[in-house]
Amino acid sequence: MAAPSQLTFVDAGALVAVLDRTAPGHFYMGELWRLEIDSRSTLVTTDSTVLKVALELQAEHGLAAVERFFSDVVPALRIERC
Repeated sequence: MAAPSQLTFVDAGALVAVLDRTAPGHFYMGELWRLEIDSRSTLVTTDSTVLKVALELQAEHGLAAVERFFSDVVPALRIERC
């Protein structure tokens, strides 16, 4: 039987940082994201967090950023209703 994976909560700020590494702290967050993925951590967030990130990305970077978020990032998450 496989050992249960560690749960890691991911908030809106972390999700935005994964996609937009222009700010100094954002690069660091992207590296933490990679470490969590590599360690097979279960990344957990809420449906309202996903919505908040999508709206922020659209406002700041347009629909292409939202599409990238839903194709590249959302599949790596376990999304819980809140």
